[in-house]
Amino acid sequence: PEFSRDDDALVVTLSDTPDSAIAVQSGDIAVIDIDLAQMSFGAWRIVVQGTDDWFHFYPTWAPSQDYIAYASAPRELGEDGFPRKSYDQKRARLRLAKLDGSAVYELSNATHQTDSWSTFPKFAPFQSEKGLMFLTFNSKINYGLLLDNEAKSVDTEKLAQLWMSAIDVNKLPNDPSSAPVWLPFQDTTQSSHLGIWTDDVKCRTDVEGGTRCGPGQRCNTKGNCVVIVK
Repeated sequence: PEFSRDDDALVVTLSDTPDSAIAVQSGDIAVIDIDLAQMSFGAWRIVVQGTDDWFHFYPTWAPSQDYIAYASAPRELGEDGFPRKSYDQKRARLRLAKLDGSAVYELSNATHQTDSWSTFPKFAPFQSEKGLMFLTFNSKINYGLLLDNEAKSVDTEKLAQLWMSAIDVNKLPNDPSSAPVWLPFQDTTQSSHLGIWTDDVKCRTDVEGGTRCGPGQRCNTKGNCVVIVK
């Protein structure tokens, strides 16, 4: 589940085929209204309904709360002969839906290529005045010569990395996504998963000499690390 920025709703995966506490084998994308003051939940309403062939999972709110991005994958058996779980979806792809459920759009540019485990999208908590948004996700697409996943014949040896795509809703109904960009500071010899955005990065206070931030940053009066602009 993910809270809306106004804390008045949850977007969730509804499933009648649970696999475990952290995975499902079927799913719809649904929204549940909430009242935190009263600690009450409204009735859920389906935004994108799954089918016998496809299911949906890992929803995330757009900062405008008008759209929801999520992952979709076919309901099929894996190499082990068992149904694929939501967290192990080789053919997962990224999609965008209107909150009212009136339209679904393929994020083909962001997904980039099929059979690459493109999944777990997360919207940045901000957007530009012209409606440009940013979406991170993890995928096993190639990163040039540094990480050639296609050269690995065994799926378990392929490594996921964090990627980012720009989402421009002004391009709708055409594909609003851009080609993905590999996020820096990753280790191409290790997998990266579950990227989470934050509005700020707090200055460290557990280091000798007081507060501290990363290279090219300083600690401001609010205790946040900010980039030094030269």
